[in-house]
Amino acid sequence: MRAPTVLLGIDDFNPGVIDEDSDELKRLLKFFREFPKVRATCFCAAKYSYTNDPVRNLAIKNIQKLVNLKVENDSNLLSKNKGWAKKISDIKNISLELHGYTHFNPLLGTCEEFRGIAKDETYKKILDAQAEFASIGIKPKVFAPPGWAMNEHIYSFCSTNHISIANSFYNIKTKKYSGEKINPMKQSVHNRVLCIPRNVDIHNGSTSDIKHIIKNNGLVSFHSHAKNIGVSNGLTEENVGNLRELILWINKNYKPNFKFFREIKRGF
Repeated sequence: MRAPTVLLGIDDFNPGVIDEDSDELKRLLKFFREFPKVRATCFCAAKYSYTNDPVRNLAIKNIQKLVNLKVENDSNLLSKNKGWAKKISDIKNISLELHGYTHFNPLLGTCEEFRGIAKDETYKKILDAQAEFASIGIKPKVFAPPGWAMNEHIYSFCSTNHISIANSFYNIKTKKYSGEKINPMKQSVHNRVLCIPRNVDIHNGSTSDIKHIIKNNGLVSFHSHAKNIGVSNGLTEENVGNLRELILWINKNYKPNFKFFREIKRGF
């Protein structure tokens, strides 16, 4: 049996969500000390503006139609947090990748930044995000759509610019997708773009999930968020503990290859 490839993707990894002194970052660094071979791809919205306040988000949705309401949070820009970016980038177990620009759609009042927007706006948002990454010396190679909201223009941009897509999450137990229905077990090509699966949630993922993936010669792709903002798989003590047990089990039973998302190529 082929040695399994193991990925860890962490969404919403922006200084506005997980600062240098946060408990979540401390847990992650402690985890790396125990498992130095694990690689975490941290998807970052360059100007994170989403909140966990549905009332505020609904108000923005309604008011946006009447006034030119400014909703972006400039303080969270990567270019204004170069100290944070350097600290994160200096961690050898972490790779920062694209997770949109603001992670917020003001007309919908949701985190689905790219849902229902035109080509010009889609391209501008991604280019603005790339410019922010360039300001901290990083050229992203992978894009994780905020809120799993894809549109045809994202595929077009990524195809032209040789950027991979981190898929929507697939729940092996329920056989349900969080977004686009793309191969949930292994990398595949969709609309001329390399798509990489996410298939084991660190909150409730189990060894049976991993066995199923490995049996099907797939990628074991752990899915997480930096913090519990509208989700349950943030870097809490419980969730990191579950991830720890799963990594221990994989190391005991296999000889895994831990990789960043950017290291995944077409085919095996």
